[in-house]
Formats: sequence, C-alpha cells, structure tokens
Amino acid sequence: MKKPFLLVLTAALPVFASAQTNGLLFDGIDDRVVIPNTALNNIGEGDFTVEAWVKADETAQAQHPRIFSNRGGSGSGFMFFFHDLWGGSLHKMLAVQMEGTNYILLDNGLLNGNILDGTCRHVAVAREVDTLHFYVDGSWIGDRLLYTPAPTMASPAQEVLIGNDLSDAYSFSGGISQVRIWNRTRTMAEIVADMSWSIAGNTPDLVGYWELNDGAGQVVVDKTGAGNGYLGTTAAGDSQDPTWSNNGCAVSGVGIDENMSTTASLWPSPAHDVITIGLGRAEKGTTITVCDALGNVVRQERVKTLYSANINVADLSTGLYFAIVRSNGNTKTLRFAKE
Repeated sequence: MKKPFLLVLTAALPVFASAQTNGLLFDGIDDRVVIPNTALNNIGEGDFTVEAWVKADETAQAQHPRIFSNRGGSGSGFMFFFHDLWGGSLHKMLAVQMEGTNYILLDNGLLNGNILDGTCRHVAVAREVDTLHFYVDGSWIGDRLLYTPAPTMASPAQEVLIGNDLSDAYSFSGGISQVRIWNRTRTMAEIVADMSWSIAGNTPDLVGYWELNDGAGQVVVDKTGAGNGYLGTTAAGDSQDPTWSNNGCAVSGVGIDENMSTTASLWPSPAHDVITIGLGRAEKGTTITVCDALGNVVRQERVKTLYSANINVADLSTGLYFAIVRSNGNTKTLRFAKE
C-alpha cells in the first residue's frame, strides 16, 4: 500500500496572480550573481535538491555553461551546469559536479534531446543517499550512482555564483530564474507541484531561494532570508552585471493566508483516477473544491463522511491542481499533480 503524501500546511485559498516573467539575462562571457550563502556547505554530504528555470540557445553557450557553483577550485565544492558534448552525445547535458567528479546522462537520458532549445525549461537534480535523480520540466530522465560513498557539496569558497564559476570562465548565456536549493531529496511529484509557482521563503527544507525577478537594482533577494546577493563582482554596478529582463520564464504567484496552521493529508500525488483527502473529523457542511492552475473550478463536492473523502479525477488533464477544503469558516488548500 502506498503511504499517504503528508503535507504540513499554513495555507488558505490561493490567490491566482498574473504570471511573473522577470529574470536575469547572462551574457555568456563574464556575468555573474554573487551570493554570500553557505547553504551548500551546510548540506555537506547530505541529501539535496537543486532546481532552476533556464532559457537559452545551445549554440550561444561556452563549453560548460554554469547555472550555479560554489567551487573554490576544480576539486572541491559543487556545480550545477550543462556539460559539453561528450561520449557521442549530440547536445549539452544537464550535470552536477561534486568534489571534481561530473555526473551526467548521455543525450540527457530519456529526454534524448536538447534542453537549451531557446524555450523555458525547468531543470532539477536530487540526491537520495548514493543516487542522483535528474528531471527536466518535471519529468524524470534518469539516475546516476555516486562514484564515492559520500562526496560533499562543501567548498572553501563558500560563496555561490549564479551564472558563473570561480574556477573556470564558462558563463551561462541566456536567462536564469527561480534558483532553489533544498536540504533533502524532493520527489518528482513535489517538483511538479511547485516548479511553476512562486513559493514561500519559509517552506520547510528550503535553504536558498533566488527568484531573480527583482527587476531593478543591484540586490538579488534570497526569499529564505539566509543570503541576499548582488549583481557582478561588487555591490556597485560593474561590467560583470547580468541584465534584468522581462522576457524570462513565467511563474505564477500564490497569495497565502498564514494565520491558520493545520496538518492535512492528500494522496496519492501524482494522481491517476482518485485522490483521497484526510479530514481529521469533518464538520457538517464541509465542502471540497478542486481548481486547476489558473483558478478554474473543475470539481465541487459536499463531504458525506467524517474522516476522509475520495474525489474522482480520472478525466482531468495532466497538470497541477488545488483541492480547497472549507469547513466551519476555515479554508485549507492542498496541491496535487495529475498524471
């Protein structure tokens, strides 16, 4: 039997906002964002998930374009990047490097194609003990086993560079946004549920989050509060500043009412035919409304049982949905993905 997908919520009805398309545009030469954040060092040998949105043309890239890196030298630290053609691959490959060892999937694994195709693509890699899971646009494309038992993300450099790297000048050419670092393995369902949304900075296990949608100025905000960064090599403007752009990758904002804290459960996610919502003990008149990612109502039901409710979602299209529970004047919202 599958275990319930437990969510600890501090949320009420989401407010579906217009999409944000701001991002940072890197020149592929020397642009960078400097982040005085030690999140990668603090993770060390532990599990992690890293993710970002990118929009770039493969033909404009340097040999190994960086998404972000904390390397102080070629044999230390961590790098999230695209590896150049190698081993017969026809395209640059999503990759991570730990302690000088590169981990890639030839031809981007099950994708078997180009990620840097001029469109917005979401990329993520998650470590689970001795295995790296690779994802593109929320879909799993393959795994790699770690060569050494416990490679560390820690680096003497500590600072994180977005779009570049201290050791080698292979700057990213194109747009980067929604850079996130987590200190645990995230599942594919969790990645799918959150990748197209602006999420709260206090989301559990989120240790670094730069939306890169500030739009102006030198400061790059870390929504977790751990480490705001700045454009270029100094806090003042310089030639290595990336450019603010309104042609980035769209994510949607969700307004959250954080005055009510509750624990609820929804499973499975991703769902195929039926979702089950654990209710504790439902009050008389409890309703459940299911909305799609744009806020359109696709289901609305009155709860007829005390402790849980089953909702048929078999005919819904693949995507992200919200199950909104209203009971005795309170509102609770759970996200789920439909496959």
